[in-house]
Amino acid sequence: MNTTPQRTIDGSGRPELAISPATVRLLIDKLREYDAQSLLAPDKEGDGAASPLDSLDDDQLREHELDYLDEPLLRELHTLLDDLSDDEKIDLVAIAWTGRSGLQADDWARVRQEAADSLNERTVDYLLGTAGVANLLDDGLAALGFSPVIVFKDHSGPRSPGGSPERGPPG
Repeated sequence: MNTTPQRTIDGSGRPELAISPATVRLLIDKLREYDAQSLLAPDKEGDGAASPLDSLDDDQLREHELDYLDEPLLRELHTLLDDLSDDEKIDLVAIAWTGRSGLQADDWARVRQEAADSLNERTVDYLLGTAGVANLLDDGLAALGFSPVIVFKDHSGPRSPGGSPERGPPG
């Protein structure tokens, strides 16, 4: 598969991503929102009470979740992920793998190539079916040197914790 070469931004050591960090963060927020509604989410009440679904194993729960494919947020996530280019999907998988494995930016070229080799028609389902994928993406971005960014609900745009607008790669 022909993928874009990997370069760094402004000598920072961060890999140039095909997907913008702001898009990854939007997906993280949506995935966390979905996880909060998910049957696999931890006890929402905090009382430790067993759910009737606790007697099912994870595979059975995932099959049961397929009943909720019409859920608007899940449809939105599918649409957002389906609309990504192949290079963006590759980056998303590689970011998640980086977050899972505790890798660093130095490992990016190898991990991204492995993700490119694994790309197929089920990549979106793989991402949505990966437990804790929002945290993996968050950890992966941090490991790659992308600082946390706050996206305000009033849509005023991405900002770093210090308040300055996020800067993307030079045009």
